[in-house]
Amino acid sequence: MEEILNDDEKLITLWNDFNRKYDELIKINIKFADLKDKMSKFSSQWLENKEILWLNFNQQNEHFAIVQKIMTTSLDYFFKKCQLKIF
Repeated sequence: MEEILNDDEKLITLWNDFNRKYDELIKINIKFADLKDKMSKFSSQWLENKEILWLNFNQQNEHFAIVQKIMTTSLDYFFKKCQLKIF
C-alpha cells in the first residue's frame, strides 16, 4: 500500500474507485429503502414471498458491509496520503 501513497496516479485511481463504490453504496441504500417500504406494506402476496424478500434483503446487507469496508480502507489510505503531502 506504500506504493499507492507515493504515487499520485495510483492515489487518483484509488479515489475514483472510492467514488464508484460510494455511488454503489447509494444505490444499495435506495434498494434498502425500497425493500423496507415493501416489507412495511405486507399484503397476502408479500407474506407468500417473504422468504425471497428476506433473502434479497440479507444479500444486500452483506454487499453493503463489503462495500463499506472497502470505502473505509480507501478513505484511510487517501487521508494518510494527504497527511504525507501536507507535512
